Amino acid sequence: MAERNQRAWAVGVTLLVVAVVIAGLRKTGTPAEGRLKLLDRARIRDLQRASNVVADYNRRTGHLPLTLDSARAQSGDTTGYLDPVSGIPYDYRISDDTSFDLCATFDGTAPGDYEMDNWDHQSGHQCFHRIITPKSAR
Repeated sequence: MAERNQRAWAVGVTLLVVAVVIAGLRKTGTPAEGRLKLLDRARIRDLQRASNVVADYNRRTGHLPLTLDSARAQSGDTTGYLDPVSGIPYDYRISDDTSFDLCATFDGTAPGDYEMDNWDHQSGHQCFHRIITPKSAR
């Protein structure tokens, strides 16, 4: 009888552990999904940094840089703006005198993960339109 109770207790504990592991994976995702989220966050941090460098360049010169590299060089930033997986540079396009787009390819969707400047994204290639306030308007 005692052996039967021990066996029932062991099965119960095992089922509880399995249920907790499954619930945890549902909430946080698999390790592979976690890695993809981290890579997307790194891409957003890179784009935020690039946006700041472009804005600083504009404040100093009164115009947008022709390339991210020219803005980076003037700022003294020694890191490149490259996708952490592919090593391909992020897209930077000037829209007009006061706005530009920064683009990257994302692995997943991140609605509401980023508190400032609307960096929410879907999976795939996505561009973020940024507007610089001209010096004369300040």
